[in-house]
Amino acid sequence: MDAAVVAAVEESQVAGAAGLLAVDSAGLCLTATGRLQETAGGRLALVAAAARRVHPDAPRPPVLVLETESSVCMVTGLGAVTTALLHDRQP
Repeated sequence: MDAAVVAAVEESQVAGAAGLLAVDSAGLCLTATGRLQETAGGRLALVAAAARRVHPDAPRPPVLVLETESSVCMVTGLGAVTTALLHDRQP
């Protein structure tokens, strides 16, 4: 597995994330931990790619924040890898 992906997984575990998902540009799962499932990878990659098309000349890739009453999921894509990080909301 790519060293950057391994580092992201380790960092998410230290930060107390409820889940981490990393997929390649085709939506194929590189890693999935916690409550984020491999099956969501393709959809998250498509959403991140669509967000990049809104501002293609932006200096940094956009970060999408999906919120529910119980959790927050942040999705971004850099290069050929899209990552999603899930955190539980504190009561």
